[in-house]
Amino acid sequence: EKDYDAVLVNVIADGVSENLSYMSGRYAETTYQLDLSKYKGKTVEIQFEFESDGNTEGTLVTLDNIILR
Repeated sequence: EKDYDAVLVNVIADGVSENLSYMSGRYAETTYQLDLSKYKGKTVEIQFEFESDGNTEGTLVTLDNIILR
């Protein structure tokens, strides 16, 4: 549901969390590329977070083929 359900991509480095992406609405089989170059050489945690208003049923989010380069 656009503007009600969303996937957020966060990176945590050096104890600080930064949001890299906020995707809302229908994105079936969509490819995303996020630039992580500023974290080169650092240990990071990548966090995928789903937010919902609770009115959506069924499979809400599927992540597949995540590649880090």
